[in-house]
Amino acid sequence: MNGAIDHNTSHRKERQDAHDAKLEVLRGEIRAGLASGDAAPLDMAEIKAEARAAPRFAKPQSEPKESGEAFAPPPHSFRSASGQ
Repeated sequence: MNGAIDHNTSHRKERQDAHDAKLEVLRGEIRAGLASGDAAPLDMAEIKAEARAAPRFAKPQSEPKESGEAFAPPPHSFRSASGQ
């Protein structure tokens, strides 16, 4: 039974050590933020425009398929009640 107790104690210590390390990183980030100076007003329109212009949000350019068609409907496309 000692093996199980030792394992649980060891696991608990590992979790506590990981938690303590995360807290120290967070404390460091808070200290860095406080030392960086006063906050400045944000221009949300400018921030949004920059984000939309970033490549991550750029709309992909559609390329024509090799068959020459720009778009092919899926084979299970829906049809109206009249069958068209």
